Amino acid sequence: CIVGDIISCTNHFSLISTTCMDAKMSFPDGDDGETLMGVVDYSLLFSYAVGTFISGAIADRVNQRHFLVVGMMGSAVATILMGVAYFANIHHVSYFIVV
Repeated sequence: CIVGDIISCTNHFSLISTTCMDAKMSFPDGDDGETLMGVVDYSLLFSYAVGTFISGAIADRVNQRHFLVVGMMGSAVATILMGVAYFANIHHVSYFIVV
């Protein structure tokens, strides 16, 4: 029953069936939570700005087909590393900042 699964919050998409209570990650409350979200937001926007500047300079000087292939492969690797964090039980903010 789909409604029963949603209510009991059983995760059927992972290799090991876990409930929401088992898979719940702790998130800081109050000022610590706002600080954490600020650090994550700043690192995302800073890396995006620097990456855009650098990739624009590189794209002007190299073959654009090769540049797009490398960019798509890099994006795929970053996406895979984000997914690996769930299965490897990695919840440290520095891992996500680096990735």
